[in-house]
Amino acid sequence: MLTIRLTPIIPKEMNSRAYSDQLMKTAIRLHRQIARDARSITKTWEHDPKWRERAPYFSGNHLIFEISSDDSILGWLDKGVEGHTIVRGDSPFFILPQTFSPKTQPWVIGSVAGTREGISFVRQEEIEWPGIEARHFEEALIAKWSSVMQDELQNAFDKGAHLSGHFLREVGRAVFIGFGLIGRAFRR
Repeated sequence: MLTIRLTPIIPKEMNSRAYSDQLMKTAIRLHRQIARDARSITKTWEHDPKWRERAPYFSGNHLIFEISSDDSILGWLDKGVEGHTIVRGDSPFFILPQTFSPKTQPWVIGSVAGTREGISFVRQEEIEWPGIEARHFEEALIAKWSSVMQDELQNAFDKGAHLSGHFLREVGRAVFIGFGLIGRAFRR
């Protein structure tokens, strides 16, 4: 015979400090990982963009992460640049690499060494520059981290609720909500 006894008690007051501390701890860890990914985009560059980071914070019901750079080269690569004509000006010729491979690729977080070999001297008055294919760094970071953040923050919500005295626990087929309700299932 299975007997289930539920003993209601007055719900505990939520320990919001324990709850918010758990959320913030997780948010800071995620922020560091996302910032590391963002900086990896430029790690092989000769040019060193300045990154601005702001520790995660709550604004109303939203948790805000800020990692940004106003670097123009990073912006050009992220959004891409249309091809256009370049006029030579006062120089007697253009100096261009014979072979070239970029350090970054579209939709890829990170960078590699890239190559630039040989020199070509071009005497034309103008050349058609092919432009830069958009790398979509921002969208790639969002795509990578959206589901991870959702899962990690849900785990933090659950752990924070448990630490604050409010939790959800499954015992066999019965679910006990820990808002001060104690449930016991046992066999007689």
